[in-house]
Amino acid sequence: MVIVQSWKKKKDGTKTHWRYLKCSAYRRAGKDGCVNHDPILYEDFREFILKKLLRKGKRVHLTLENHIQKQQEKEIHSLEKRIDELEQKNKGLIDLYLEDKLITKAEFQDKRKEFEGKILELKGEIAALQHEETRQIKIQNIQEAFEQLQNHNEDLYHALNTLIDHIVVHPDGKVDISYNFKA
Repeated sequence: MVIVQSWKKKKDGTKTHWRYLKCSAYRRAGKDGCVNHDPILYEDFREFILKKLLRKGKRVHLTLENHIQKQQEKEIHSLEKRIDELEQKNKGLIDLYLEDKLITKAEFQDKRKEFEGKILELKGEIAALQHEETRQIKIQNIQEAFEQLQNHNEDLYHALNTLIDHIVVHPDGKVDISYNFKA
């Protein structure tokens, strides 16, 4: 969605401005890209999202740490799985070089360094995720974002970016919000 602005000049010389949301896929591709939604005023949509987030914030403070811990465990598991895949590729690379002679020594050394570098990088990410401080910082950022939502007139881009992953507006007007803090 993008914000489209229009205005109308009145007889007395003043202008009336409208800011409304329009599907960017519809603007680029027409009816083939998306359905033409009814115009949604930006200010109304912003207030709707803020109210929904504030209601969600009251309920989520109790279970926030548990959700973030589960999310980090899931990320750690996927990183460990990726490390295992890279180690298997590294072993297969040794077989290609020693037994089949399908690659040269230089290719073998380059690929081996590449795999080892990726493995070290992933292990560093796992170590960072396993620290308690990382989890506490993430929880603190989310709580600060909820507190920042109380100031409706300020720029809330950072707070909304911290809390919301993406928003889907269906053709019938139904809104689905995917949160960053929910497992």
